[in-house]
Amino acid sequence: MDALVESLVLEMFNNAKTSPRAALLDNQYKEHMAGVQGNLKRAELALSKHESNLEGLKIELLAVIKGESILDRGTLNETIAVTKAGLEKAAADVAYWRSELDNSESVTEQLFAEFQQVMSWAGAYKTSTFEEKKMIIT
Repeated sequence: MDALVESLVLEMFNNAKTSPRAALLDNQYKEHMAGVQGNLKRAELALSKHESNLEGLKIELLAVIKGESILDRGTLNETIAVTKAGLEKAAADVAYWRSELDNSESVTEQLFAEFQQVMSWAGAYKTSTFEEKKMIIT
């Protein structure tokens, strides 16, 4: 019975070693990171656009104050308020995607570390004592 259990465990470890799981984990990691990085890039571009728009509106506001603009203050103030709201949302989006990027990297690193630990157990299992084998299995 012990020989049967040991052969099954060895077969499971061998299958884990030869399975494309490491490649699968790597591919999933790359796809996830590409998505998060793409979202971060889009959020940063939106933030930059809103910052640029706000600067242009401030310049126009000075022109209104000097009487050199065809726009009225009310319209310009409304436009500035809408632009500031967009700027705040874009800044929040950038912060969110940066935290997602940081969190994704740490979670993936932990996942890879656990996978590597299991693979090291697979290598050590063959030469382990009976007690060590019980520990590895549990």
